[in-house]
Amino acid sequence: EMEEDSKEFSLLLSNEQNEKVAISFNQGMLSFDRTVSGVTDFNSEFPAVHQVTMGDLTIRNIKVFVDLAS
Repeated sequence: EMEEDSKEFSLLLSNEQNEKVAISFNQGMLSFDRTVSGVTDFNSEFPAVHQVTMGDLTIRNIKVFVDLAS
């Protein structure tokens, strides 16, 4: 759970095969890192760190859905 006035956070999802996905928010930038998320060779753009500048938006909560295949 995030504190209401948090300016940053990070969430790491991992498994026993050392596959990882990281979601973070720091200095107004939301990042989604799936460079070591498992099988990624089906698309050259998949294993990357995707980022978006949030500007003046405030993140109040994050919902993460993980399916059985993940």
